[in-house]
Amino acid sequence: MSQSNQGAGLRGRRGALRWVALSFLLVCVGGMGCAEHVRYIVVGAPPPPPRAEVVVESPGGVYVWVPGHWRWRSGAYVWIAGSWRRPPHPGAAWVEPRYERRGDGWVYISGYWRS
Repeated sequence: MSQSNQGAGLRGRRGALRWVALSFLLVCVGGMGCAEHVRYIVVGAPPPPPRAEVVVESPGGVYVWVPGHWRWRSGAYVWIAGSWRRPPHPGAAWVEPRYERRGDGWVYISGYWRS
């Protein structure tokens, strides 16, 4: 194999590894499947009080109600409505997202499924 072909193969493997790593981060950090990957966002003001929600009938016995919460997006709080969600595995419990006062700001700690 020529050096240029070896370089192309190496770049291809590195690109594939980067894609796998990025996919893992998107699932674990942006999603709700990995307790050990919790996202922290610092904002200057506390969130508004939680909204009252109507909990509709469960779609099935395995579903868990995940309450709504305030999320910081593009410089403002946005309400994320509650919904029924299926745990990733039996025995998983939903840990609600929360805000904690730290220094001069509020830190958003994302929710996640705990084993």
